[in-house]
Amino acid sequence: MTGKAPLIAEHVVQVRATPAAVWDVLTRAANIREWDDVPESFTADTLAAGSVLEWEGYAVLKVVEFDVPRSLRMAYHSPRWERPVDGIEYAYLLSPAASGCELTLRVGDWALAPDGNARDYFDASVDFVADAAAKIKEMSERR
Repeated sequence: MTGKAPLIAEHVVQVRATPAAVWDVLTRAANIREWDDVPESFTADTLAAGSVLEWEGYAVLKVVEFDVPRSLRMAYHSPRWERPVDGIEYAYLLSPAASGCELTLRVGDWALAPDGNARDYFDASVDFVADAAAKIKEMSERR
């Protein structure tokens, strides 16, 4: 533990679509490309437990939880760091709601980043979760 306050970006959005429709937007590579970047080296059609997205020399995301259609968690690692850091993740959580579902996006805990750039990572993540949530919502509701 770092003793620092957690730096976790979170955004919650209500989606008027089934969890299955949102899950498709979250896990099908063609859909992900509409709301986020997918490395060219990732050639599978969909994410699955154990999938790895690697932006060579920059970042690695590994799917560590794949609970259809409830939670998708990906552990983050930067190859520029001397050692792997546990506790930094991209999480997409779905729960039923009266008119569809609730989607929560969480990215961090950047306080664990060992390179002194925690605040920069956090600030970028705040923008990312808001933008991604809006795009995922819009895509899911079109289905």
